[in-house]
Amino acid sequence: MYIGGEFYNVNGQVTGGLISYDGMNWDSLPGNPLGWPINDITEFQGKIYAGGTNGLASWDGMKWECIDCGIGARVVWELHVYKKLLIVGGNFTNIGGSGLHTLVAWDGNNFSEVFGSQSVFNLREPLKTMKFEADEQVKSGVYFGK
Repeated sequence: MYIGGEFYNVNGQVTGGLISYDGMNWDSLPGNPLGWPINDITEFQGKIYAGGTNGLASWDGMKWECIDCGIGARVVWELHVYKKLLIVGGNFTNIGGSGLHTLVAWDGNNFSEVFGSQSVFNLREPLKTMKFEADEQVKSGVYFGK
């Protein structure tokens, strides 16, 4: 189990806002490139993906891979697996050098536009919440705002 949030340490151990629990012990994931807070976590293609104030990264059980990390306009608020894509929502521009903003799809290698979001919505405000129903249908319930 993985937990992310706005905590910096647990029981005196520096966590960087992200910890794991193996059923008996809590442990930090060393080298978290995102810092804290961590806004969302999900599993995709056998890796744990974390989104936070400083971007998007994945954990393969041994090491971190920075998908789009760094200080600046890279806040990831929401992650959701939809079909064979990781849908990423937040307050970012040009994620991964793609030229895309706010709501994108990640296939494990590249970012792409999702649901016509770049032209239809022309999103420039942060996307903080996405709602997907159990039948994988996207429903209205997206919150845009500060």
